[in-house]
Amino acid sequence: MTKFSNRDSDLWPRIEMVVRWSCMSVNAFARHIGLPRGENLYQIKRGNNGLSIHVADMICEKFPEIDELWLLTGRNNMFLSMDKCRCREVAPGPMYSATSGPVDPCRLCIAGRILPVLLQKEVCNPVGMAFRYTEDLISKYQNIE
Repeated sequence: MTKFSNRDSDLWPRIEMVVRWSCMSVNAFARHIGLPRGENLYQIKRGNNGLSIHVADMICEKFPEIDELWLLTGRNNMFLSMDKCRCREVAPGPMYSATSGPVDPCRLCIAGRILPVLLQKEVCNPVGMAFRYTEDLISKYQNIE
């Protein structure tokens, strides 16, 4: 199977964004897409494995909104169609983060759109930074209203 560079430090943040967007733990996500256990994904996180095209196919088969090219390479956007936020269709209620409590699904869409820029700039903790920028944008918008 074709694998992408194990040194692709941007790979895990993209997978993490999809896992967060799915409202599942890494283990539940792995089982949901058809992997026997979460260890397969944790090996990617540690940099021991790359993401095979087969696993990327498994993810995109279960989550057709996700752009497989983005997942594999970081090119394009996280979602195939940027015209419509489909988070509420996937997760109709609030989601919960282990660190911050309830998370509005649309915040994940916004953070997912910010993530590629942060990855390109090689910032530390790009996923966390994407969520901080998202919160800043939302608070600025609320102050305008």
